[in-house]
Amino acid sequence: MQQSNAIRVLQRNGLAWLKLRNWQWWRLFTKVKPLLQVTNQEAAIALKDEELKVVKDKLSKKESEYGDIEKRLKQLSEERNVLQEQLQQESEERAEVEEMRERLSSKKAELEDMLTELNSKLDEGEEQVEKLTEEKKKLQETVRDLEEQLEEEEQARQKLMLDKVNVDQRWKKLEEKHAELADSFEKLLKEKKNIEERAAQLSNHLLEEEEKAKHVGKQRSRVEMQLQEQEQELKKEKQIRIEVEHVKRKLEIEMEEQKELLEEKRNKLEELNSLLSKREEELTTLLTKSDEDSANNIVLQKQIRELESALEELKEDLDNEKVLREKAEKIRRDLNDDLETLRTEYLEAADKTAISLEIQKKKDEELKELKRALEIANSANDAKAEELKQKYQKHIEELDEQVEQQKRLRSQAEKTKNSLDIEKASLAAELTVVQAAKAEADKKRKQAETACVELNARIAELDSAKSALTQHLAKAQSELDAVVKQKEEDEQNVSALQRKITLLERQLAEAQDQLQEETRNKLAMQTRVRQLEDDLAESLEMREEVELKRKELEGQLDSVRVALVDAKKKADEGVLQQMEEMKKKVQRDLEVTQKTLAEMEVARDRVERSKRKLQQEVEDANIELNNVRTYSRDLEKKQRRFDQQLAEERANLQKIVNERDALAQESRDRETRILSLNNDLESLRTQLEESERVKRMLQMELDESVSSKDDVGKNVHELEKAKRQLEAELQEQRAQIEELEDAVQIAEDARLRLDVNLQALKSEQERMLAAKEQESEEKRRSLLKQIRDLENELENERRTRTGAVSNRKKIESQLMEMEQQLELANRLKDDYSRQFKKYQQIIKDMQHDNEEVRQSKEELANSLREMERKLRTLDAENTRLLEANESLMSQKRQLEAEKDELEDARSRGGGMNVDERRRLEAKVAALEEEVEEEQSLAELALDKQRKAQMQVEQLTTELSVELSELETSAQTRSRAQIAALEAKIQYLEEQYNAESQERANATRQYRRIEKRLADAILQLEDERRNTEQNKEQAEREKTRVRQIRRRLDEMEEELIRE
Repeated sequence: MQQSNAIRVLQRNGLAWLKLRNWQWWRLFTKVKPLLQVTNQEAAIALKDEELKVVKDKLSKKESEYGDIEKRLKQLSEERNVLQEQLQQESEERAEVEEMRERLSSKKAELEDMLTELNSKLDEGEEQVEKLTEEKKKLQETVRDLEEQLEEEEQARQKLMLDKVNVDQRWKKLEEKHAELADSFEKLLKEKKNIEERAAQLSNHLLEEEEKAKHVGKQRSRVEMQLQEQEQELKKEKQIRIEVEHVKRKLEIEMEEQKELLEEKRNKLEELNSLLSKREEELTTLLTKSDEDSANNIVLQKQIRELESALEELKEDLDNEKVLREKAEKIRRDLNDDLETLRTEYLEAADKTAISLEIQKKKDEELKELKRALEIANSANDAKAEELKQKYQKHIEELDEQVEQQKRLRSQAEKTKNSLDIEKASLAAELTVVQAAKAEADKKRKQAETACVELNARIAELDSAKSALTQHLAKAQSELDAVVKQKEEDEQNVSALQRKITLLERQLAEAQDQLQEETRNKLAMQTRVRQLEDDLAESLEMREEVELKRKELEGQLDSVRVALVDAKKKADEGVLQQMEEMKKKVQRDLEVTQKTLAEMEVARDRVERSKRKLQQEVEDANIELNNVRTYSRDLEKKQRRFDQQLAEERANLQKIVNERDALAQESRDRETRILSLNNDLESLRTQLEESERVKRMLQMELDESVSSKDDVGKNVHELEKAKRQLEAELQEQRAQIEELEDAVQIAEDARLRLDVNLQALKSEQERMLAAKEQESEEKRRSLLKQIRDLENELENERRTRTGAVSNRKKIESQLMEMEQQLELANRLKDDYSRQFKKYQQIIKDMQHDNEEVRQSKEELANSLREMERKLRTLDAENTRLLEANESLMSQKRQLEAEKDELEDARSRGGGMNVDERRRLEAKVAALEEEVEEEQSLAELALDKQRKAQMQVEQLTTELSVELSELETSAQTRSRAQIAALEAKIQYLEEQYNAESQERANATRQYRRIEKRLADAILQLEDERRNTEQNKEQAEREKTRVRQIRRRLDEMEEELIRE
């Protein structure tokens, strides 16, 4: 049954198509409708071409800007490489300085060992002097005890005063440093608070943006649901339309039987009523959905007016549909009335066939009118549904664009948040570094204070030892032989030290030569590494271009695939074969491009591996130079292969462009072919008319021949043959005409599909261009951020470089000073050795004369005691003045050190504020004034010391005069010897004082050098920290670049998936 029904339906459909095929209005409709679409499409294509030109101009501008940014980046990378080279040089110099420091520390240890030995010998000498002076002390204990107590009290009071002054000055300095540190700490806290507030604001902004994105996503899902519901309703309407067509066919079939016609008409009327009620319900649902859509669209900012106009149009359409529905209801009522009348008439006059025939004719006419009304209503409904679908599709596309904008804003906010988090972490690290530096400074300050206390104690001990030695020098002549031996040993030690110094200088020169050679080799390697990095960057750029081209080809392939799917559904076998051939060509091209891309990725991996190998080889540059050269040759070969592949890719792209142009040309050719086919159709029609005219003429001739000739059978047979031939030719021409019409329709359908495909390709190109613009903007922003970071790093590296250069100059100046001091020490040593030999001879003479002078000394003992008291007082004053002088000199040194530090800070502080600079300048000026005051005080102290020395000399001269007067009674020889001995003693005291001063100066210079070395070590440690921080920052930048690349890859994958 189902098969028979299906066969009947197919037969009816075929009959309906045969009826409609030759209908002139239907032919005109099929010819005119696509022409209207073509005109509209040409206008749309022109608009799209203009938009394409604008977008291409923008793209060219963006590419030029991108090229400028890349050039700037290359310049910055070159500067960065230069700075890295300088950093390496400075690190090597730092290593040399550390080696020098270690050598100096070893020298220092040796000198300290020598000092300990000399101190032990001095202690032994002091013990011997004390044994000799014990006899003298027993006689002078009472007087000395009192005098020593007074002197000790005065010395203690003076020391306390000096200590108090020193402590006050240190306290002031520490308070100033503490205030500076507190100010810097407060500034850092403020900056930290500002950064935290900014991070909180950005996090809030991010949350708001996420909420907005969620809201937009919900709206999008709602609109998509509504669209799906509308599509389902459209499907239902189509099904209803199909059912109505089935009903129409049933009505046409069942028109033959009159009884069944009435019942079927009732059923059909009921079905129509149900359909109308369904339509009304659907209209109400559509109205409610349109209201919901308008409410949702009111939330969006830019689409209020468009939706209002759409609603107004929908209302007008609804009014029109209501009018049509009222008309249909009126018609239905009339039909019901007519049916009732027909029923009555049918019951009353069943036998009257004429009346029934008239009624049937009327019903047929009414049915035709109903069919026409239904067709008009269906066409109107279809048009409205298509309009609504287009409007909602536009609305959905706009919503998609807004969602994409929200995603972009969200990604930007995430990037800013990540950058702020990184900045926050770096600031926290800097804070920890500052705190650690502060703690280290406190430790160093405490150590310096303890060292100062120890030095003061040691100075006090040395002063007491010096006073004891000056008091007991007269009775220490027997121990001069031991001192001579010690001096000889010192000479030997000094000669050994000189030999070591010469060896060290030679080693230094050799190390410098080796350093120069290493720096040259490293510079050569670094230039090679730069060249390789440039080649790498170029290869990466080429890879990105190839990937972009691959994406474009994939987009074109997708569009061609869509076109192929449409062609498979609608086109005939000839068009399908052409499209399949095109698809195969495109697939082949795609496979070629994929292979080339795979090769490019392999090449990129190889290049990255080679880069890592090169980074390892830079460390051992002298060993692996040959390997680098061979690798560079391989890279050049790969570059050539890459260029070849690029040329192939460009050729493939050109092929695809040519194929696109060929497709466009084919569409144009098809249009011309359609026009030519139309012309052929017209010519065939004219030929048909002519053939029909010929047929008529032949028929006329046949009739004439039949009427004229007697031999009937023969002429009729020939005419029938001719007639058959003509009819066969007619049928063949008609079949050709039908085939041509089918071909024309197929060509028109293919042209329309090609137009649709072209529009899809243009839309995809626009989307790709927008995505490329977004990617270029994001890349530009990321590049600007990287440029700023690199500029900051450059400034920091320049500062560290200037500091390292200044430290290097200081250390060199210190070394020069040390060498000069060593030369002076050697000269003094030679002079002392000569004088010492002279003194030995003098002492031998004095020993002979001493025995003669003892008698005279016993007489002069009383007078000498008084003179000794005076000398003690003068010695006490002299020691006090010396201590004051030493304290002033130490203060002067401290002030000079502070001045140097401030000047260094001033030279370094290129990036300081104006207030800080002024404050530092004021501090420097105050320190300079203090230095001048201290210098004036030192000069006054020196004047006092000179005056005291003059007084001592005057006293000694007076004593010598008194001695000469007392010795008038004695022998003239003893007097002359005593005067000579006193002069020699004075000379020896002066020499001893000079030697002690020189020794003190040497120790002070040694301490200065130690301090400078400690400062240099601290600076080197700071430089190490700075270099480590720079390395960490470089690693962070590398991680940032990797993250950005990963994000770009992810974005590209998402775009490819979409």
